[in-house]
Amino acid sequence: MNDNASYRQYLQYHALNNPGAARRAEAQALLNVTGDDGGLNGYFLMGQKNRPTA
Repeated sequence: MNDNASYRQYLQYHALNNPGAARRAEAQALLNVTGDDGGLNGYFLMGQKNRPTA
């Protein structure tokens, strides 16, 4: 893992390579709600499991 990695790259690395199953699961869960810009999904932050439909 290099020092110039994005937040998503950092999470991806730990989701795939951490020796602890719980840490891998945590990293994967965060990866699932983290956008390419490094921000968290707003619906996740508001506590909504799914985006509301129109």
